[in-house]
Amino acid sequence: MKFLIQKISRKIAFLLFYIFKTRSNLRKFNIFLDKNVILRDVNLSDKTYIGSNSVLRDVNLSGIVYIGSNSIVEQANISGSFSAKEGLKIFTGGTNIYGNVEVGRFTSLNGPNFDIEAGNGKVSIGSFCSVARNVSIQVENHRTDRITSHFICQNLFNIKQIKETYSKGDIVIENDVWIGTQCVILSGAHISTGAVIAANSVVVGLIPPYAIAGGSPAKVIKFRFSEDEIKALLESKWWEWSEDKLKENKFLFFDKLDILKLASITLDR
Repeated sequence: MKFLIQKISRKIAFLLFYIFKTRSNLRKFNIFLDKNVILRDVNLSDKTYIGSNSVLRDVNLSGIVYIGSNSIVEQANISGSFSAKEGLKIFTGGTNIYGNVEVGRFTSLNGPNFDIEAGNGKVSIGSFCSVARNVSIQVENHRTDRITSHFICQNLFNIKQIKETYSKGDIVIENDVWIGTQCVILSGAHISTGAVIAANSVVVGLIPPYAIAGGSPAKVIKFRFSEDEIKALLESKWWEWSEDKLKENKFLFFDKLDILKLASITLDR
């Protein structure tokens, strides 16, 4: 019994030493892991914050990375300046995110083959968005006003100072947006709250709130609700409600929008 107690004591002492050493190294590199964080096969950036109750598996992080609480990130490469609020979900592998990217609450980015390229601009994605597999979001494009659209300066002349891309501006994806599979979102695109982008679409401009749009370039097919309903939903800003308030009003989300639900949302403003 005495030998067993000594053995357990040594293991506890070693575990405490390991935790202390790990925490010291994390502080040295400006890494903060909140409580109940699970990491498996993860390479952390030297400037990383991971919120509580989050799980990361097979993930590479570089640059400045902030991931909010209750998030799940799997098989992803994230680099640049990336921030996501609570409830982020990145699934199914093959996800590559680069550049200046901000993501709101409870947004899901699904692989495989999901990527964001924001090296020369910014991509903003709101809360409660759903992005399907094989979606590409890119702020830059090849230039077409030169002799060649190829990156000839970089690839042949070994000159990296000459800009070989152009951008029409940042990309904004507001709240509660659903983007279907195989879509491409290009620079200057602005997808408003509640919009749905049909599969295999290319978005280059403004998509109004609660519109269903599709095609190349994407155009409005129809609207999800009437003008009055859209106005009420936008004024409610339900995507900003606290988690407790959302759960208290969960019946609003169970079935299609009707007069009673609309009245409840209107009165709750």
